[in-house]
Amino acid sequence: MEAQKNPKRLFDQAIKIRQQSKKHVHILIDEIDMVLNNDGDLSRRVDLALEFQNLMDGVVAYPGITVWGATNHPTRIPAPMLRRFARVMIVGELSAEDRVKTLQHYMGNFLPVSDAVTGNYVAWAERLEGATGDIVRKVVDEVWLRLMREYVKKHPIHAGVLKGTLNDTGVAELTASQRSDIKAHISEKIVVTPELVNECMDHILGNVAVKHQTSVAVATYKTAHQMFDR
Repeated sequence: MEAQKNPKRLFDQAIKIRQQSKKHVHILIDEIDMVLNNDGDLSRRVDLALEFQNLMDGVVAYPGITVWGATNHPTRIPAPMLRRFARVMIVGELSAEDRVKTLQHYMGNFLPVSDAVTGNYVAWAERLEGATGDIVRKVVDEVWLRLMREYVKKHPIHAGVLKGTLNDTGVAELTASQRSDIKAHISEKIVVTPELVNECMDHILGNVAVKHQTSVAVATYKTAHQMFDR
């Protein structure tokens, strides 16, 4: 019975924070399916789900409190609980345009790229169909890693100067001007080419774990659309 008391404690704590801060309080239940699904001890899960449902029904008693739930497994959430939420949103799914913008942002803004790269973003976005933002970032990280290895190997003196700058300042503390100067410094010696990006994309997309991650994401979004696009 102890677990069933936790939702009430959570809401009561939110009210206390609300009263002290005089600000709206948001409760985020990440992986909410793990809390409310019917796996394992059925009676405990049902009681916990019912407790959350009762609290959600009485939301008028908790002014200034908003409850959010996040899940990758919407089918595991009991329908009565889903109905308690005023809105259901499908987030994180990238369109072809989103993938183009993500590639442009991480490569164009942070890495020295050749003019030939610009005309390939759309084709690369098509190759990444179904990929999550995490996978797109993995591709860019691979490009960065290979580029820096080449930079350090071929230009050790310049790389040493750059390392000293980063050690003194720290990446997180770099100003926009410093980032621009570093990018210009690197671009004098190396540059991202379409060939490099294609090699990195082949490597990342050929990874079994990445293939699985993509297939799971595609299936999850398909299910979510079937459930909520009505």
